[in-house]
Parts: sequence; C-alpha cells; structure tokens
Amino acid sequence: MAAGARRSSGYREYKGAEDDYRNEVTAVVFVPLGDFRPEAGLGSSTGDVARRRSAIAAGIPSREIATFHLAGHWLGLPVSDVVEAIEANGAARLANAPKEVFGALIHRGESLPIYNLHAALGLSEPAGSGSERQVVIVRGENGGLFGILVDTLGEILEVPCADIEDLSNVYVGIASVLASVVKTTPQNGGGMLVLLSVGSMSQQLHGKLAAEQAG
Repeated sequence: MAAGARRSSGYREYKGAEDDYRNEVTAVVFVPLGDFRPEAGLGSSTGDVARRRSAIAAGIPSREIATFHLAGHWLGLPVSDVVEAIEANGAARLANAPKEVFGALIHRGESLPIYNLHAALGLSEPAGSGSERQVVIVRGENGGLFGILVDTLGEILEVPCADIEDLSNVYVGIASVLASVVKTTPQNGGGMLVLLSVGSMSQQLHGKLAAEQAG
C-alpha cells in the first residue's frame, strides 16, 4: 500500500485555525500497489536487480553502488563503472591460464575476458561450469571491457560518500582488488559491503593475459 495523511484545515463541523477551537482530525488514504509476496527477495540470480534508496538528506553527497554476492561475501562496484550484467552462458575456461583469468566469452561479437574474483580473493569456486552464474561487465581504466564472474546479483544501493572508507592502505598484493568498505546501517543492509577496484582487476587481468600470450 501507498499511504498518505493530511490534517484537516477546517470545514463545517471540523474546526480549523480560524475558529475558536480546533478539531485535530487527520485523514489517511491507502492506495493498493499490488499483492504482497513474502517470498520475494531483493537479490536475484536471473539478472533482475532491485534498487534501494537510503534515507539520505538533501545535499549530502552520495554514490550508487551495484552489489553482488560471491561465496557468501557482499561485494560491489560504483554504478558508473558497470556496463551491464549478463548470464554466464557460453563462458569458456582457458587452458593453463593464470588463476586470476577465468576465461572468456563472446559478447556483442567480441571476446570478453573474465576475471576470476574467486581465485583472486582465495575463495573456493562453486561446483559446476558457472553457466548458472552472472557476469558483471565493467569498463576498465583504458576503456576496455572485461567481465567478473559472480554467484548472484544483489541490489543497487545509494550510500553517503562519507560512509565509504578507503582500504588501499590495509590490503596489499593480490588483495588490492579490495578498494574500500561501506559502513552500512540497518537501513541499507546492515552487513559489510566491500567495494572492488576496477583499475586493479583490469591491470591484473590484462597483465596476466599479456604474459600468457608472450609465453
């Protein structure tokens, strides 16, 4: 339901500000929006993404974050870096490729390299070929596209910029793909949301591919 409420300004027996006394009467209107589905969730493995706006006061700088799930972890990227999300159908593993390279798939007539985030973070990959998972396509620093294989898509959150804390001085080496953490509240999820570095993933992916081709 959508609900609206307004206090009476005075009409006949409902006295208002210009009368000797007042009737504090409030009218409430409910408008049906649709059937309630208790089993419905915000996340989806089919590519549908929900968008949730936090209660952020006007004038407070904020960012929209596209989130996804990976081996029980909640990760995300700025919406500005994300091109689209597609199903992983057709993704092929590359033989003898470095662990950070999952493989590639043909997208819009071109080969799209896929970053293996599971391996980069030391997480175990789900059993199976990965065809039931999603590929989040992002644009690297050089403008080139690459994909990140994820388990399921999450929602799009709007969070205050002040709630994003840099992690570049905390994680080094291969874990440098972890860029920052969102200090979330119960209003926007309550869990720890970690943002990834597109630049670091792009450099690692293309560096590994170049080394593989040169070898």
